[in-house]
Amino acid sequence: MFILLLTGCDTVRYFSADRTDKEKREQLEKDRLRWEIKNAEMRYQAGNITRADYNRIRRKHGLPAAD
Repeated sequence: MFILLLTGCDTVRYFSADRTDKEKREQLEKDRLRWEIKNAEMRYQAGNITRADYNRIRRKHGLPAAD
């Protein structure tokens, strides 16, 4: 439940941000990608996704597969 609350607040902040500022837009995209990787890691550790799914997300972001 706590993760869902954080996710919801970040989502609102992401979609309500000013898109005209290029630097802010790039920072929001970096934050979103960092969150996506961290979220996948937490889901993998909790057993909600398989190692293959976790590694697929990591490779999508240019990271090596987890051992």
